[in-house]
Amino acid sequence: MPDSSAAGNQLIEYLLAAAGLCAWIALVAQWRARGAWLPWRPRTPVAWSPLVALVVCYIAGIVVPIVVRVAAGSGFDAPPLRYVQNRCLTLALQLVVIPAIVALAASLRPHDFGIFRTAWKQDLLAGGWGYLASLVPVFAMNRLVNVLGWRAPEGVHPFFGIVQHAPGLMTAAWVALAVVVLAPLAEELLFRVVLQGALEARLPPVAAVVLTALAFALIHFAPGRPDALPLFPLALVLGYTYYRRRSYLAVVVLHGLFNAVNLAFALWIYQ
Repeated sequence: MPDSSAAGNQLIEYLLAAAGLCAWIALVAQWRARGAWLPWRPRTPVAWSPLVALVVCYIAGIVVPIVVRVAAGSGFDAPPLRYVQNRCLTLALQLVVIPAIVALAASLRPHDFGIFRTAWKQDLLAGGWGYLASLVPVFAMNRLVNVLGWRAPEGVHPFFGIVQHAPGLMTAAWVALAVVVLAPLAEELLFRVVLQGALEARLPPVAAVVLTALAFALIHFAPGRPDALPLFPLALVLGYTYYRRRSYLAVVVLHGLFNAVNLAFALWIYQ
């Protein structure tokens, strides 16, 4: 990596952290004035149980990826572009499978899925504020991981490694589809909407948010790549945002912004 690129990347990271700090100052002021940094959206408990949510997580998170790998005839050693395409297919199938399984156990009510036709502008804004709020804790945790030497030199996300070793417009387009569009849609539907929604109906809100955040962080863990640690505070912000707004749109926007900025870094560094 060129020294100039490394320095520029670090400068942008610090600028984003500064923007996040400014956002926290504004949010704390709003908290003191209103008692919360996001308006509360009233809701009724979701129609499915935590057991149904766990079944959905198992089928969508474990069974579907295995089926796609077997059907595609290639696994983790697939050519870079094929690997990304298989991942896109997995995420797309999860978007179909998740509501289909829930429908077998409960009635599908739009508000249970955090889908509202009104106040969408406020939900977009909530996603933007959530992204800014996530920058400081994620930045701090990343720095701690690097200082402690917990990240191996080759410990980068597979998609970013693909961007590094197989650059090109087609690869970048498929990776962007996966990480900026499909992953936020599928992962937020699975974790925030289905899992956290079910836990909120049975547990105190803090427990529901923390347990869901732990599950979200742990699925991103890999040896030498401790992404689970910096992703945990991100997941807490996502969980709090969903708890307050009960908006699928808000958390998808937040998640998508986070992934888009990280992908932009990777494309710039490895160009």
